[in-house]
Amino acid sequence: MFGSQSYPSFASLMNEVDQVAEFYQRELAQALNEQTFGISRSEIIHYNENEAEATVTLLEGSTINVVLSSAGYKVWRQ
Repeated sequence: MFGSQSYPSFASLMNEVDQVAEFYQRELAQALNEQTFGISRSEIIHYNENEAEATVTLLEGSTINVVLSSAGYKVWRQ
């Protein structure tokens, strides 16, 4: 007889995915809050279990996008 093996439920797996997505969102928001001296406005526009993305308006008026993922930060101008 084989031993009884339990597998996580779908709801449990989705909860873990949500926690990872919220991690990226929280980390990006915290990083942007720590850089307020150079930012006039920021908004997180997207996040999921792989990344979080924000648009950021710098004090000089230019707008950039910032993405946080497991690979780190990526920044580019719009």
